[in-house]
Amino acid sequence: MNVGMKMAHVCDLCGHGYRDARIAFECESYCKAHKSCSPEIVKDAFHAP
Repeated sequence: MNVGMKMAHVCDLCGHGYRDARIAFECESYCKAHKSCSPEIVKDAFHAP
C-alpha cells in the first residue's frame, strides 16, 4: 500500500502502516492474540487509520 509517497506495510486488523514488513507482521500477530494494539509496536507506525 502506498501512503502519500511512501510504501507502507499495513496491519490487516488495525490498519496501522509501517515501513518494515516485519513490524507490520508483529503488529498483526499481537492484534490477533490480544484483540488490541500494542503501544510499543504502534509507536513505530508512520500511518494511523
